[in-house]
Amino acid sequence: PCPGCDEPAGDGPAPPDPGEQPGDAGGPPPGEAGAPDAAAPSCSGRGGPALVRAGAFCIDATEVTVGHYEAFLQAHGAALVTSELPAACAAKANNHTPGSWVLQKNRGANQPVVSVDWCDAHAFCAWAGKRLCGAIGGGPSQIAWAGDATRDQFYAACSRGGAHPYPYGASRIEGACNERAGGATQGLVSVASASACVGGYPGLHDLVGNAYEWTDACAANAGLADTCLLRGGSYRYGGATYASCAAYFNDYN
Repeated sequence: PCPGCDEPAGDGPAPPDPGEQPGDAGGPPPGEAGAPDAAAPSCSGRGGPALVRAGAFCIDATEVTVGHYEAFLQAHGAALVTSELPAACAAKANNHTPGSWVLQKNRGANQPVVSVDWCDAHAFCAWAGKRLCGAIGGGPSQIAWAGDATRDQFYAACSRGGAHPYPYGASRIEGACNERAGGATQGLVSVASASACVGGYPGLHDLVGNAYEWTDACAANAGLADTCLLRGGSYRYGGATYASCAAYFNDYN
């Protein structure tokens, strides 16, 4: 449901895919802008996908899987993180079971979890010892920062600090990620199975295509009708508009 983020020095997984509902995301070589300090603390989290370094912070290496989310539900993670959820999520009443959950489990543990809302994603990340990707340095990002590598964690990670518009480089490569190609779609696939869809940093998979990801960037904080940003596109959409790191989709919480 989210790309989980973490600042290794301090702080601390996709949303519904339209029509399906969202699901849930190495450092650069020494000398490059944004290269992590060799002495910086390593990335760590309590649960969910492994973390990789993305410059000054860490981010989930893959989308959150059905298996990861099942562990959260089995651990009663929702109850454990109630105090960490924003007041806008109070209406959830600790019910974070996604839609079509039995069907999702039948598809396989390595599929990205989908049909979760923003509060579900927030709760999962808190349980996993992370947070929804938001602003670099902490706190929420803003819709206006969707293409700002100095402010927005998702864009900074996907674009390798603003170095290129696509996770894998300067030009779009049709078929590199699981997105609509030639009018056809193959549906959701297991995370990290699109071998060419890697970047902006080594070990970071599927920041474009497959399932949308929720991020901590909302227009308000008033409740389940707030508009929040989905990032990364999905298997249902293709073309340069939806395949770039800066692309986003507004959806209700």
